[in-house]
Amino acid sequence: MPVPDADKLRSVAEAEGSTVSDYVARVMHEHLMSIDLDSLHGQEALPISRAS
Repeated sequence: MPVPDADKLRSVAEAEGSTVSDYVARVMHEHLMSIDLDSLHGQEALPISRAS
């Protein structure tokens, strides 16, 4: 990570009263929750009514 970005990350985390590790973990969690794994792999979930 470029030094200016690391400095900004540290400042943002401190401003929120958080550690850098906790801030990064929260941001990553929020990002990962927005990703649909099935769409990443090009597969759709099979509706229960069509499964046999």
